[in-house]
Amino acid sequence: CEYKMARALIEKNNPNVFCKGQNRDWFKAIPKSRQRFVPFNGGIGQQQLKWLQHQLDQCCRANQRAILITHVPLLPQAA
Repeated sequence: CEYKMARALIEKNNPNVFCKGQNRDWFKAIPKSRQRFVPFNGGIGQQQLKWLQHQLDQCCRANQRAILITHVPLLPQAA
């Protein structure tokens, strides 16, 4: 059921994703604010967030800085 909900959300916001044919351009004529609606998963789960929080806490205790880099934007404003 989660798959169906995710697919419906993607189709609503980016109709290019599930169109038939080769050489599809998922981002053609799609505003930047909706380009995050694609079928690859960039979501971060609770276990990953817990691990990240632990790593950042360690950096803070050691008076170090951290740089967070992801494969896909975490915030819509970063798309």
